[in-house]
Amino acid sequence: GLRTAPLAKSAAARPPPQPPLSFAAAAMIANPSMVSAMSMASMNSGRPARAPEMEAMATTMSKQLTRKKTAQMQLRTSRSHQRFTAGIVVMAVFTDILGTVIIMPALSTLCAYAEGGPVDSIMQMDISDEAKVEMIKTKVSPHAFKGERGAWSGSPPIPYSLSMNVMLSMSNFGVAAGCIFFGRLSDRIGCKRPIQFCLAMGIVGYLLIYASGIWVKSYYLFA
Repeated sequence: GLRTAPLAKSAAARPPPQPPLSFAAAAMIANPSMVSAMSMASMNSGRPARAPEMEAMATTMSKQLTRKKTAQMQLRTSRSHQRFTAGIVVMAVFTDILGTVIIMPALSTLCAYAEGGPVDSIMQMDISDEAKVEMIKTKVSPHAFKGERGAWSGSPPIPYSLSMNVMLSMSNFGVAAGCIFFGRLSDRIGCKRPIQFCLAMGIVGYLLIYASGIWVKSYYLFA
């Protein structure tokens, strides 16, 4: 009896066997980022996450990691995925520089009727009125903003050089504000959605610029 007493005490002090880890729990342990993400979710909810919730979150994150790894593997090994990704990148770069290529050369012609612009210079020439009209038709774009200065569909309300600089300044201001806002948004939700939204809004903006120069002919809408 004396010999079996220490064995009984050691068996009682031994912890009970733990159940085997599930695939989600093993994935959570193998990826510390998953643990930190679930800890942040628990802090945001204001209460500790329970075991079923942790299990569900771990399962969801493990599936997301599996999809990401599969996409990365396809991008490295599949020619079709590489061509598709390269096409998306080329389209994004083309869309990004399209506005600059279209707007920069058109500024001087669209603002020709502004104060101190090419039209004012032609009107001050010592030639006949018929020659002035003919020169305006040949030298000035028919899509230039003309009419009452300051009106919605009229010529620019500010002088010629300033009217072009205001357009460029508005464009740069929008780029700066967008970088600040969408940069922070990308840190929170990732880069995919913000980039898609920026490309879509860029296309919409170019369509508005085209419509303002061809149909509406409004300096305010163009700027």
